[in-house]
Amino acid sequence: MRWEDQELNHEVPENKFPEVFFAGLFLLGCASKQQGSFLPIDQQTLDEMVEKGDLPKKAQGVRIDRLCLHYRLFCRLGPGGDHCPVLGTTHFWEDSKSLYAILYISPKNDWFHIMVVGGEAPNQPAAPNAGIASQLTIGHYRPGVGEPERSAAMSTS
Repeated sequence: MRWEDQELNHEVPENKFPEVFFAGLFLLGCASKQQGSFLPIDQQTLDEMVEKGDLPKKAQGVRIDRLCLHYRLFCRLGPGGDHCPVLGTTHFWEDSKSLYAILYISPKNDWFHIMVVGGEAPNQPAAPNAGIASQLTIGHYRPGVGEPERSAAMSTS
């Protein structure tokens, strides 16, 4: 399965599915209230959370498959269609505390489990597109700057 085949992908404007944004944001807060244990979420749980007021009314009508895709994007995971559930993490801040969300997402994007744990903030901010940035740095060197191993080998021969 490819991201281009999904309703929610990198090319979709943020305001096309506002209920997904609000549900995703407020679910992090709900999960942080019970740090250290997984909170299982499916479509029925989402609907109940909106009715009870745990999620804002702006999250009304959120679909579990779109929310799973939203979290997959945040965790830099594939769009799904695998044979096994995937595990992803994302960093966020709440009340000036550094927190990590650990997400266990179903292969069919029909449920996920979320757990929030505290932790030190990353030393460096993530690159705007970390997947591409890490690929570009592999084997990259600056012209004119000698490589110690090569310089030593060349001077002795």
